[in-house]
Amino acid sequence: MAEKLVIRTAHIEDSESIMTLMAEFAAYVDMTEKLVSTKESIEDQVFKEGRAKALIAEVDGYPIGYASITIHSPHLLEQKAYS
Repeated sequence: MAEKLVIRTAHIEDSESIMTLMAEFAAYVDMTEKLVSTKESIEDQVFKEGRAKALIAEVDGYPIGYASITIHSPHLLEQKAYS
């Protein structure tokens, strides 16, 4: 059976998956001690405060990756293209 890859906008419900993926990558590059994010900080900063935008990559509904962009410019935060 063919696997189905989906890349979609991340939602607050994805915070735990994003945190898990971040922790797995930090362990892979031997930088676990540098990881300061938590599920709660992702929820707050990305989804509630809108400091970043995120995408989730899934295969057959299982998260396999994420991408994020941090937005520092107040002008960009106001642009509808980033909403």
